[in-house]
Amino acid sequence: MNLKRNVLAYLVVPTFGQSEASVHVRDGLFDEAGDIDEGSKKFLQNWIDHYVAWVKKHAA
Repeated sequence: MNLKRNVLAYLVVPTFGQSEASVHVRDGLFDEAGDIDEGSKKFLQNWIDHYVAWVKKHAA
């Protein structure tokens, strides 16, 4: 946990536990139309869905 997150925790500010999503660019990640492969699309959609739910939970 970095210093910024420690300060936020001390101040009882909610933080998103899975704050980063990484996609490794590799051959086959994008098709001819430039669309991302299905596995990566599902991974990113899952991350976005969890992030949106977290924001809604903590929105003022």
